[in-house]
Amino acid sequence: MGQETPTLYIVGLGLSPSNITAEALRVIRSVDAVFLETYTSKGPTEFMDYLKSVRGDLIQVSRNDLEDRNGEVIMRKLEGGRNVALLVIGDPMIATTHAAIAVIARRRGFNVRIINSVSIVCAVLSQLGLSPYKLGPVATITYPRMGILSMRPMRY
Repeated sequence: MGQETPTLYIVGLGLSPSNITAEALRVIRSVDAVFLETYTSKGPTEFMDYLKSVRGDLIQVSRNDLEDRNGEVIMRKLEGGRNVALLVIGDPMIATTHAAIAVIARRRGFNVRIINSVSIVCAVLSQLGLSPYKLGPVATITYPRMGILSMRPMRY
């Protein structure tokens, strides 16, 4: 019997520990390595404490690890035959970084599964009672990168 192709799970954690789904917890507990990205969204302290109680061996990854190095730290684990989870606060496919990592993994022949959750975009619209169909384009308010602050959110 042949060895199964390793899987990258890109797991949305929602906006608080109470948003983490049973499916997300199952994945976090079952994979060989768990990476946590907190630069696209900063979670509250209780979020990090909860995650560490679920899985104490979290590996934090930076923007540089994922964007500039194309997720190589994750790809090496997959190449070693390991199933891996990349944890993301909110919904993982809201940020283009995570979509790019999924494409890289698929191009290298790995399985990719997306575990969705609540995003800040959905939560804000829901709390305000607004319909996304009646709004203009969505813009991300980013942290300064290399000394540059994006002005895109201010154009609309």
